Amino acid sequence: MVPPLLQRINLRQPRPQPAGLNYHAVVQETKKELILKAIAEANGSYGEAARLLGVHVNYLHRLIRNLDLKPAVRESREQERR
Repeated sequence: MVPPLLQRINLRQPRPQPAGLNYHAVVQETKKELILKAIAEANGSYGEAARLLGVHVNYLHRLIRNLDLKPAVRESREQERR
């Protein structure tokens, strides 16, 4: 079963391709995109974002750390407060 968030995201949209079109780079950028969209849709709630993505909240935290998304998440939360 595909999580509801993934059903709403059009992954067929053209996106900038990393230099060399490296599989791992594309997968990493797609993960970043999905995580940031889920967090935005969940109004900054990691628990709700994890539910939307169909992953455990601890795994979401690990992804955020490993993909170096903390600055982007922090920035998006500050923009929401404005």
